[in-house]
Amino acid sequence: MTDVIDYLHKLIDRFNEEQNCGKCWVFTAPLDNATGNTYQIREENCDCVHFIVYRQRITETPTFGSVFHAIRNNVIRHTITFHVGVIAKFSENNWDEIKGYDIEDGRYKKYLLPIQKCLTTNNFNDFCRILGYPMRITSLNLETIANPKIYDENFVGYSGSITFEEQVR
Repeated sequence: MTDVIDYLHKLIDRFNEEQNCGKCWVFTAPLDNATGNTYQIREENCDCVHFIVYRQRITETPTFGSVFHAIRNNVIRHTITFHVGVIAKFSENNWDEIKGYDIEDGRYKKYLLPIQKCLTTNNFNDFCRILGYPMRITSLNLETIANPKIYDENFVGYSGSITFEEQVR
């Protein structure tokens, strides 16, 4: 069975090396919402995109042969739930809430859209292949989170889940 947390760590390290979306990237995996707030952001990472894994679910589904009902192979699905985002000022518009501010300066255009463009199934699948992991991405879901308190900071970004699938014989 593949170590999906290790894969994501290597992927985000690669995002950081390549400055994907024009930003530095930081990975952490507290695997719990509550312990997420005990992590302390280092000053040099304040402007980075933070990828925070807070839940992992593993589902194994066997397929059976017709003779003696022997297991032919297993499909293992790893579903990772995460937050990804940047520290942002609470006073910034998301779009056009406060008159007199340009939409281009809002958090959607500055932060959300660039992160969304980086987090695609193509990027994840390419890195699976490049890093030599025998799995594929079967779904990626993102939902905006505009003002969550994560690590005692105001974040803007996405709460999401990604499902990896691998076949094990």
